[in-house]
Amino acid sequence: MNKMKKAVNNIRKTIPQRYNKKGQHECFTTLKKIAREQWSKGPQTMKQVSVATGIVRDHLCRFTSEWRRERTMYVHHVGVCPVTGTGGVMFLALCHKNSLVALKILLKQGGKPNA
Repeated sequence: MNKMKKAVNNIRKTIPQRYNKKGQHECFTTLKKIAREQWSKGPQTMKQVSVATGIVRDHLCRFTSEWRRERTMYVHHVGVCPVTGTGGVMFLALCHKNSLVALKILLKQGGKPNA
């Protein structure tokens, strides 16, 4: 079992009702960090991230929708998923401050970059 999956399993075992200042469960903020770290490696589908980290895809959908609203994540391209073989799947990537490619794609999608 790799390092990320162990971290996720440890989080699931210790889920007392702890909330941070925003009222979010601390478990979700830790899962967000793990998912963000995995996506920072390059464009991936949600299924790829789910398999690599062990995070349920429902949570990944919630995280990605929030990041896309904040304009910190964008659709890099649409293609065939390497895990399931399904076509028409979005490969998502994180926006890096110095990435011109990300900026161009984000502007094509009708978004405004955050400063």
